[in-house]
Amino acid sequence: MTSTLSTTKNHLVILPPTTKPTIVSLTHPRTRNLARFVVDSSDPKHTKVYEITQINGSNAHFEGTPDPRSIILQVEGDKGSVIQDPSVFMTTPFSPLWLILPTLVRHKDKLMTLDDLHEASCHGVDRMDLITQDTFDKYIPDVCEVMDEGEKFYKLSNEKLLAHLKAIVASIKKSLPNDIYVRHVQNLLDSDASDEIKDLAKEHISMNMLGSNLPPDVTEILLKSVDFEPYNKHKAEYKAKRDAESAAQGPSGPPEKKRKKSAPAKEEKAPKNNKRLTAFFSVVPKK
Repeated sequence: MTSTLSTTKNHLVILPPTTKPTIVSLTHPRTRNLARFVVDSSDPKHTKVYEITQINGSNAHFEGTPDPRSIILQVEGDKGSVIQDPSVFMTTPFSPLWLILPTLVRHKDKLMTLDDLHEASCHGVDRMDLITQDTFDKYIPDVCEVMDEGEKFYKLSNEKLLAHLKAIVASIKKSLPNDIYVRHVQNLLDSDASDEIKDLAKEHISMNMLGSNLPPDVTEILLKSVDFEPYNKHKAEYKAKRDAESAAQGPSGPPEKKRKKSAPAKEEKAPKNNKRLTAFFSVVPKK
């Protein structure tokens, strides 16, 4: 049976398992630029959010292989399609708290009701209203002081926020992918690095991974909560050691010797008794 393939300019997006996905543009808390998210509104009491991330087709594990230029899809049967863009768009869970956090930071000196916080977060951001107030109520107490005077008021607590973020960092440290560990810990430290230095290296990369979802000033507070000086000192010393070893080894290959330009060969002077070539031809007399 011959398969039929059609060419399309669509994109391949792997969506999360949800019955009500909505693709929206929301302000990313770290960059403050619009980014694409999937909002799952199937449960009105707990809105789930997923960030859409583009994965390019290049594969660093297979050097020398050409990058893919298309994706072939085929469902059951004999029909399929070729997507011209080889990129794959993945969706990864994104805590609604990270989208709420910029509003909490902006109004950190104010006591605000849940209605006020929801309205302030939605102001000027289309489709932010898809994240329900019940979802706000689920996450905000983790990082806020709560005052109940008949009606609940919330105010950002630096202590609760830091404790909440550190708990997430501890979870990330326990499950660091091996390739990230090799690149950001093993390759940056000397082989005799202490367990303390290795632990600081893991915590540093874990904080930065979490910081990719946070406002920059919050990430700065998180990083300053730990003394990374021993780790930074060890990393700098190891880098200087490697640079010195590389300089001592010199270039990887032997230097090419400069070729001396050969002097042009001297033309030998013809002996005086030698006749010119034209002398062997007689002049034809005119008729």
